[in-house]
Amino acid sequence: MLAERRPTPFDRQAVEFAHSEGSLGSPPDDFGTNSSNPPGCATEMKIVYLDQNKWIELNGAYHGTKTRPELDRTLEFIRHRLQMGAITLPLSAVHYIEIARIAGRTRRARLGDTMWALSGGRTLASFRKVIEHETEEALARRYPEISPEPFELLGKGFAYALGINYAYRCPEELRSRLPDSSVQALESMVHSIMERAVLTGDGPRPGLEMPPFRSTVHKQRFKDHLE
Repeated sequence: MLAERRPTPFDRQAVEFAHSEGSLGSPPDDFGTNSSNPPGCATEMKIVYLDQNKWIELNGAYHGTKTRPELDRTLEFIRHRLQMGAITLPLSAVHYIEIARIAGRTRRARLGDTMWALSGGRTLASFRKVIEHETEEALARRYPEISPEPFELLGKGFAYALGINYAYRCPEELRSRLPDSSVQALESMVHSIMERAVLTGDGPRPGLEMPPFRSTVHKQRFKDHLE
């Protein structure tokens, strides 16, 4: 007999607002609301995970390049709920991998801009971290002496999504000559620029861009030769 499946962090905290099949349509009227509260008042923040193809659909509406009335309404709804703090649209490691494979610079920059604006840089914990946490929880239910490590499904930045430890640190020679407040402001600014660049592929100055994930010097030379 199959054992009963217990809820996972994704079951408890996330809601799949857009599935891989079909188009991104109009939002539900009661999404994130409760009858005991005024209409439009969220009871708790919901995690809305969008597949990459749904981000592409939203991108068309966000930039006005390819849209339709129901998609415009969905984007308006999402913006309103984000402003209320009723929902969050985090990215996962898969999103970073897939957008890094886009060879078209303009297409990647536009999509990355949309994902950066609507996600706010929020990310889901890496798949490895989720599995480790669920394994610890399952073992703890059988062996009380096991205490699961603290776990947060939501975090910030690509490093959290990829399960790596990284944060920009100001060079020591510059750090020693600046007051702490200036160092913190500089590190925060550079980190934000880097986070956005990982999505858009655009560097902090014109002409500086991140190559596609599968790009190599030899492939680019061959492409240049053909052109």
